[in-house]
Amino acid sequence: RSTLFPYTTLFRSASIPTDLCYGCSGLTSITLPNSLTTFGSSVFRYCSGLTSVTIPAGVTNVGDGPFSSCTSLTEIIVDEANRNYCSVDGVLFSKDKTMLVQHPSGKSGDYTIPNGVTMINVYAFDDCQFIPKLVIPNSLTSIGYGAIKNCVQLDTVISYAVTPPVIEANSFSQISSTAVLRVPYYSQAAYRVNANYVNAFAQIISSSDVINITETSALLRWFSDKPVVQYRVGIYLNGESFASYVVDGADGHVISSQRYSPSIHRVVMDTTTSSTDYYELSIEGLNANTDYTYDISGVN
Repeated sequence: RSTLFPYTTLFRSASIPTDLCYGCSGLTSITLPNSLTTFGSSVFRYCSGLTSVTIPAGVTNVGDGPFSSCTSLTEIIVDEANRNYCSVDGVLFSKDKTMLVQHPSGKSGDYTIPNGVTMINVYAFDDCQFIPKLVIPNSLTSIGYGAIKNCVQLDTVISYAVTPPVIEANSFSQISSTAVLRVPYYSQAAYRVNANYVNAFAQIISSSDVINITETSALLRWFSDKPVVQYRVGIYLNGESFASYVVDGADGHVISSQRYSPSIHRVVMDTTTSSTDYYELSIEGLNANTDYTYDISGVN
């Protein structure tokens, strides 16, 4: 089942069984026919020479980790007419983009999972050795068995999920030994009592230097620590002050604000809310896909 010489394979059947080409390191490209409807789990796993693959329109069922550990594969293409799967920037998703099926192992660089994804499939990031940072959206609810495995350069995972996604004992395995998990300020305890997260990461810390940005808006939330009189919130861009706010500790309204870049930033003062548990500060007018940092301090 394993071969050393390079070759291209044309499949003619309607289904490809599980593990059929497992470890075929000499396989460099494959042609999948339009008649194909199903291929099994790990069918091309460890095909280290595979550089090209296109999933045809007729495929209705893809097994777990079909292209995991294909370390030369940088993108998975899907025929636009396919009704069950799609490709976004070379990554394989379910058509409704709620499940991330497979990130190509040869694709390099930081990766942000799109908001709306609820599940990372089994072996989805297996052997993705060139991802230093992974960003998880608030929409994510579960991470499959061995989903993020042997990602040896992965040293930062940023989770915006307020409720920790359900994970297996080895959902994160063989990542950097110094890997840090950054989580929402108000969700630290929930992550730290989960043994699967504790065992996977060297540190679990507050994402006090991360703002959850969706397009051009952000939401900051922090626990109320009464009897604090005021909270001072600072926003920074590239290490320099971008904006600052003074928030009333009693009812959570914004007392004053300084906008260092008023042409691209405004605070929505009337949507600032408070409760007995936390305060929220809504911000609009930010630059999308931009890393901001912030800090929050209380004044008695």
